[in-house]
Amino acid sequence: MSVLSKLFGDVLGFKIQTANCYELHHTWNPSCNGAIRDAMWDGFSFSFRTYATLYIIAAFLSKRDIRKIDWVTTFKDTFRSTVFLMTNLAAYMWFMCRLRRLLGFSILPTMGLINGLLASWLAILVESPKRRPLLSLYLTNLASETAYRQLANHGYVRLLSNGQVILFGIGLSGLLYLFRRKQLGRNLSSLLSFALCLDNANEELVNVERLRAVRNGYVQRLLRWVLFMRTMRVKHHLCTHTHSCVSKSVEGSHCLLNRLLGKDTPQTQMLCGGFSGLAMLFYPNVSIAMYILWKFIEAFYFALVSEGYARTIPYGDILLYTLSTGYVLWSVTIEPHAIRKGYWDFLSKLTGGKVALLNRRLYDVYGYRSSTLFPDFAPELNQKFISINPEA
Repeated sequence: MSVLSKLFGDVLGFKIQTANCYELHHTWNPSCNGAIRDAMWDGFSFSFRTYATLYIIAAFLSKRDIRKIDWVTTFKDTFRSTVFLMTNLAAYMWFMCRLRRLLGFSILPTMGLINGLLASWLAILVESPKRRPLLSLYLTNLASETAYRQLANHGYVRLLSNGQVILFGIGLSGLLYLFRRKQLGRNLSSLLSFALCLDNANEELVNVERLRAVRNGYVQRLLRWVLFMRTMRVKHHLCTHTHSCVSKSVEGSHCLLNRLLGKDTPQTQMLCGGFSGLAMLFYPNVSIAMYILWKFIEAFYFALVSEGYARTIPYGDILLYTLSTGYVLWSVTIEPHAIRKGYWDFLSKLTGGKVALLNRRLYDVYGYRSSTLFPDFAPELNQKFISINPEA
């Protein structure tokens, strides 16, 4: 240990943490294996309920008849996804403890990063290949947001007021440009067309009979306003939709550009997306904005691949999930206040609240203000299992 500590501390410049993994990490149980079992007990039931609900709803929407659902396949998918999540959780904790025992001390990369990368790599191999791209995209989305928050926390950048408008506008602009050039995948193209009513088949946005059945006064007024705006028969000869230009933000800006420029090109569709990003001012949602942005980046990459300007990366979804999730889990450990609240709540339910029981007071020496969310937390440790460490 002395040789390694001198190598990492004196030569490489890492700050050495000599507290054991019970004092540092799993403060609820002095046994490494016991702590993992405790976390998995809560995690398995939560994961199974979550995935069962997800797969049953997906199967019902697909079949439209509960009697036609393939319950065996649904159970298998649920169980496999549950095992995937449990593998990520258990391996994360196991590797963290193994690294501490192997080195005899902890350094910043072994307190969430290295073990997070190893655990995420093992876990994604368990999950169904058809779900890997979706998972990798979601975690990349989350990792990029977390990285920006960390940079803001340390003063390298500043948080922009209504920054989600910019992100949403860029993402939507890019998607509309690719849509117009017919470079989107069929599923994404259909989804975008349906969501934004980009074809006349989806022009029926508000059904009058259903409108009369709405009892909520605010919703009814809103729908009546939308119906009124859609029935104003004013449009340019280049516009293809049935109803008013001002009835839809994307088509409204599209019509304006048609009038001003007298031509309709993919570039004008791109500008429409930028204008429509202003919709985020009325319904601010960073998660949606980031998702749209990364969906555009993904679609743009595949468009480059299809045109021969880029190559597909073998096992790219596995690599992306591993790097993104490893980084996010490291941030959860050392800088939880940089994590999106929704994801923190998810991890709290997954671990039965144990993600908040890490002794982050001992992490503060690394300069990440790790205990910011838990200033008064002091674990009650069993004196039989603590090391000689005055900070514990």
